[in-house]
Amino acid sequence: MKSYFIFLSRNKLYTLIEILGLSFALTFVILIFCYIKPQFDIVANQPNKETLYAIGSNGTDASSGYLGMTYGTIDRLLNQVPEIKDYTRIYNENDKNVFVGSERHLIDYMAVDAHFFTLFSYDFIDGHPETALESTQSAVVSKSFAHRAFGSVSPIGKTVLFGANDKNVPLVITAVIEDFENTIFEPVDILINIKEPTLFAEDYFGDYLDRFGQVNTFILLDKNVNKQHVTDKIHNIFKDTWKFWDSGSLGGALIVPLSDIYFSGVASDCFRTGNIERIRIIILVAIVLLVSAIFNYINLTVAQTGFRAKEMASRQLFGASKYRIIFKYIGESFFFTCTCFIIGFLFALALASDASRLMGLKIDVANVSWNFLYVYLIIICTISLVSALLPAFFVSRFKPIDVVKGDFKFRNKMVLGKCFIVLQNVISIIIIALAITMEEQVKFMIERPKGYNSEDVLIIDCWKLNPSSNILLERLKNLPMVVDAGLSFGTPAGNSNGVMMSKSDSTSVLVRLSMMDTATFKIFGFNIIERFNEVCTNKVFYTQDAFDRLTYTRETAIEKKQYPAAGIISNYHFGSALNDPTKYVKEGEVNAIYILENDYPYISQLVVKTKGEHDKALKVIRDECNKTFAELTGVAEIPNIVYIDNYFDSQLSGARNTMTIIITFMIISVFISALGLFAMSVYYTKQQSKSIAVRKIFGSTVKEVVLKLSKSFLAMMLIAAVIATPLEIYISSRYLESYPYRIEIKAWFMILALIISIFIATISVFNQTLSAAKSNPLKILKTE
Repeated sequence: MKSYFIFLSRNKLYTLIEILGLSFALTFVILIFCYIKPQFDIVANQPNKETLYAIGSNGTDASSGYLGMTYGTIDRLLNQVPEIKDYTRIYNENDKNVFVGSERHLIDYMAVDAHFFTLFSYDFIDGHPETALESTQSAVVSKSFAHRAFGSVSPIGKTVLFGANDKNVPLVITAVIEDFENTIFEPVDILINIKEPTLFAEDYFGDYLDRFGQVNTFILLDKNVNKQHVTDKIHNIFKDTWKFWDSGSLGGALIVPLSDIYFSGVASDCFRTGNIERIRIIILVAIVLLVSAIFNYINLTVAQTGFRAKEMASRQLFGASKYRIIFKYIGESFFFTCTCFIIGFLFALALASDASRLMGLKIDVANVSWNFLYVYLIIICTISLVSALLPAFFVSRFKPIDVVKGDFKFRNKMVLGKCFIVLQNVISIIIIALAITMEEQVKFMIERPKGYNSEDVLIIDCWKLNPSSNILLERLKNLPMVVDAGLSFGTPAGNSNGVMMSKSDSTSVLVRLSMMDTATFKIFGFNIIERFNEVCTNKVFYTQDAFDRLTYTRETAIEKKQYPAAGIISNYHFGSALNDPTKYVKEGEVNAIYILENDYPYISQLVVKTKGEHDKALKVIRDECNKTFAELTGVAEIPNIVYIDNYFDSQLSGARNTMTIIITFMIISVFISALGLFAMSVYYTKQQSKSIAVRKIFGSTVKEVVLKLSKSFLAMMLIAAVIATPLEIYISSRYLESYPYRIEIKAWFMILALIISIFIATISVFNQTLSAAKSNPLKILKTE
C-alpha cells in the first residue's frame, strides 16, 4: 500500500475530491438506512405478525378502505366465523386525566381485551403478560409514566384514579412495560381493560354496534387460512347486521395482516403508518447520489491510470501477474472505501439529531447491530469492487516493455469519462428539477384557495366543558383581542361528520357535514349563492357541488324532513390540502354546513376570530381557558388551541421535510458533480496542453481556445438534458401522484434545472480552461 499512499500524496486534488464526494454520499446512505430499516422492522418482533388481522371496511374500493369497526363487531363474528382463534379489541384516546394522589397527569391511554399481551409481544419490566389485565380494575403503565408519577418507587400495587364519564375510577397497577418505541401503535402511558364497565358501558358507546372506526379489532387466524373466504364471511355478516352496508362509504370487508398495516395505505386512527412513496423517493435519490459519487471515483481513477503506468509495468516485469495487479486495485479501493465510510459514519453521527427532526422519526446511527454491520460490509465491498474493476481492466491492457522503453502513451480519448460526466449531469438535472417540482407543489398547497376565511381564525377544543361551553364562549367574546366567537361541532378545517344522504334514485352521496352556529358561519365568511329562508337554524347550507350531486331542486331541498336546506353556498375544500375527497367514496365526498341553535349542548369546538399579534392573543386566550376549565371541571387545563392556517401548515410538514431532504441531496449531488467536472477539466486540459500550445502558436486567441475546450463540456450537458427530461417527468409524476391536489409539470421546471446545471458546470470548468488558454505555449512545447 506504500506506493498507493505515495500516489495519493502526489495527487492531492484527486484525493481530496474522491474523499469528499464518497464520504458525503455515504453519510446520507447511512442516515437513510438508519431511517428506513426500523420502519420495515416495525413488527419484526411480533410472533403473530402473519396471522393477526385488523378488520375494517373496504369502502367502494381498496383505496378507500378503513381499519376500525365497532365495539360489538367481534360479538357478531365469533359464533359465525369458526376460523377466528382469538381476538383483541383496541381503543385509544389522548389527553386523559389521571390522578396519582393529588397530582394530576395528562396521559394517552389504550383500552384492550385481557389477552392483548398473549397476542402482541412487548417487553415487561415488572408483572406478567398473561395476568396483567385479567381484572377490569387493572392497569399496565409504561416505564416513562412510572418514572414520572412514582419516581424510583415501584408502582406495582399502587392505585391511580382514571377520569372517565365524570367519575374517577380507581385502577390498580399490575405491570410495567417498556415504552412503545418503533411499534405499530402510537406511544401510550397506560393500558387498561376494555371491559371496565364504568369506562366502556353501553351508555358511553351509545350502541355497541354504532360509532364506526372507534374500536379496532384484531382476529387471530391459522397461518394457512383462506383469507378471501374469511373476508367474504365477514362481509356477509356486516350486510346482515347493518342494512345500509354497501350503500355508501361503508361497504365490503377488509382484513389486513399485522405485517402489512404500516405500509398498506389503509386509513386508521389507531395505527402508525408509513409513507412508502416517500421512502421510495428517498431511497432512489440516495442511490443516485451514491452512484454519482462512484462515477466520480471511477472516472478520476481511470483518468489517473496513465500516471501509474510505470509502477504497474515495473511490478509486472518483476513477476507480478495481471490478476495480482487487479487484486491490488481492489485492495486499494477497499481501503479507500473503508476510510470514506468511517468519515461518512462520523458525519452521520453528528447529523443524526438534525436528520431525526427532519424525518420525523428517531434515527439512531450509534445503535449498530449485527444486521447493520452485515449491510454496511456489503455496501463497502460492492463499492470497492465496482470502483476498482474498471481501472484494473485498463491496467491489464498495458504492455510493460512499452512503458519501460518509453514507447507507451496512455491516449485516453475520454470516451468513458465523457459517459460518466453525462450520467452525473443527468442525475444533477433530475434532482434539481425534482426539487423545483416539490417547491412548487408545497407552495401550491399552502396558497390554495380554501373557499372560506381562515385568516386570524383559531379553534379551541372544548368538548370537556359540555354542556357549559357557552360560559367560556361569553368570556372569550369580552376579551379585547377577540373580534367574534362561535360554537361548532366540526368545522371545514376538520373533524366534521360524514353523513350519507339519499338521492332521488335511492343511491347515496357522502356529505361532509360541519355543524356550527350563526356566529361561526359568519366568521368563516362562506359565500351565499342563494338563500331559501331567512330562518336558517336547524337547516343546512349545501355547497353547489352537494346540491347538484344530490339532484335537489329548490322545492325538494326546502321540504326535506331531515337536513332541510337553508340555501346554497360556494364550494369549499374540507381539511388540509392533503385531504382526499375520494378517500372513502370513489366519486368524492361533498360538503355542507348545518346551522345549530345557540343552546346546542354537544359542542366540540369554539371558533374565534382575533385581531392583533397571534402570540399575544394566544397567551390571553390560553389563560382564560385555563381559568374557566379549572372553574367548571375542577382541573386547570389548557385545551388544544390552534390557528387554522398554522394547523394546515403543520399538516404539510411531511411534504416540506421530504422537499428539504431532496434539496439537501440536490446540493450534495451537484457539489459532487461539480468536483468531478473540475477534476476532469484539470485532467482534460493537461492532456490537451500540447494541442493548445500549437493552436496558440498558429494564431488562436485565448477566447477561441476557451470556447474550443468548453464546447465538449457544453455538448455533454445538452446530451444529459435530453436523457434527463423523460426520466424527470416520470419521477416527478410519481411524486405528485401522492397528492390529491397537485400542480401540472411545467416545461420551465426542466429549463431552469438545465440553466442551473450549465451555470454550475461553467463555473467548474471555466477557471481551469481559462488558465490553460493563457499558458505560455513555448514552455509547454519544451516540456513535451
